[in-house]
Amino acid sequence: GGCETAFAYYAQDNTCFLDDDTIKANRWGWTNFLSQEGEYTMDLYSGAGQCDLSKGQKSGNVTVNYVNGKVSINIDLLEGFVMNEVQIYVGDQKYPLNNGKPTVAPGQYPFVDDNLNSVTEYDFGPMDVSSGGIYVIVHAVTCAKTEESSKYLGSTKVTAFPTVFESELTVQVESSYASPVRIEMYDMNGRLLVNKQGDQLGIGINQIKLNVGNLAPDMYIIILKTNREEFVQKVISKK
Repeated sequence: GGCETAFAYYAQDNTCFLDDDTIKANRWGWTNFLSQEGEYTMDLYSGAGQCDLSKGQKSGNVTVNYVNGKVSINIDLLEGFVMNEVQIYVGDQKYPLNNGKPTVAPGQYPFVDDNLNSVTEYDFGPMDVSSGGIYVIVHAVTCAKTEESSKYLGSTKVTAFPTVFESELTVQVESSYASPVRIEMYDMNGRLLVNKQGDQLGIGINQIKLNVGNLAPDMYIIILKTNREEFVQKVISKK
């Protein structure tokens, strides 16, 4: 169930960030050069620290279609892996720029999707590119798919019960990923009544107790936030 950073590796023409003196990077990964239009296949390697393939594991295939001045990318994970984040750079320079300077930090790539829910395939594009050779960097966060995560793969489910409560509520979350969680409770005037932080979701069924005390008979709003999603539930106090 462990998760690793992963980068696409094009064996025919790549540069390891750590080997490029022009950027003085402190993280591993590769920028890959595609000299002309065509279809290219790259390996997605997870946990290959220092760009050492022997330290990592191939976790998927990355297919780049570069046709008629457009680029489309497909990431297809191997059996036993899921993906929670993806960041992509495509351009005519080796690296994307941040404040005018080259960067290899995935969070600063032009395309970022960090709210995936244990997916096994991902499509990007098509996007327009300049003619001639292009550079492609594909970063992902991959995780080993366990029996437990497979059981709960799909949409996260949140339920607050009892819907009509007195002084205590239980918020139940069925999750396919681990995440810190925050629960807020508001009255219908928008006043914050509960702000519970510090709990951690695990893969599977989680139950979090809320002691809300004596509240006037009314409807209340519960908002649950993970590091990927936000959910809203309505409950009613009968006191």
